[in-house]
Amino acid sequence: MQYFDEQAGAGLREAFDAMVGGWEEEVSTVTMFGCPCYRANGKVFAALTTDAVALTRLSDDARADLEAERETEPFDANGRAVKKWVQVPIDGSDLDELEPYLRASYEAAAGSGK
Repeated sequence: MQYFDEQAGAGLREAFDAMVGGWEEEVSTVTMFGCPCYRANGKVFAALTTDAVALTRLSDDARADLEAERETEPFDANGRAVKKWVQVPIDGSDLDELEPYLRASYEAAAGSGK
């Protein structure tokens, strides 16, 4: 299964890179599950699919708030639902709405000493 199509997901990836590129802790990328995944302090805080963002380090309260605001689902990793990773359908034009949650996931990763 292909999770991220470079051509179809180009707008989302460009918007995402522009948003996180200037954050305090250096953001790096790695490919996992066929997706570009973003790390701070070596810990993944987000993954992109062609039409969604998966946030990996939200607190239970932040996850509940996000689920109350937007359509979400667990991230599917090769047929296995990763329930702690909340996936939000999105395109590059509405990424700003997700920024508080994205930043919370990023800060949890950046502050992680593990």
